[in-house]
Amino acid sequence: MLIQTTAMKLTICLVEDSEERRLLVRSLLDGRCDLIEFEDGPSAIAALKIVHADLVLLDMSLPGMQSTEVLSSLRDAGETSALPVIGLVCA
Repeated sequence: MLIQTTAMKLTICLVEDSEERRLLVRSLLDGRCDLIEFEDGPSAIAALKIVHADLVLLDMSLPGMQSTEVLSSLRDAGETSALPVIGLVCA
């Protein structure tokens, strides 16, 4: 018996202040997922309360609101408390 399934694309949230790094991630993930991008933590936190994401890629050296604060805010909010987050570090 053949069972066919329709693969759903994951939605990944990228929080990265550098346009060049957003472009790099965008090109690496092109066609593999739905990517939503934010330049800062507060914008991402506000959007993730209403927009579904399956994963967050979080720049660990954001200006302004620090990444640890972004992560704490996501963990404290009911909608995003179990959302997986991967920290990105670029050297």
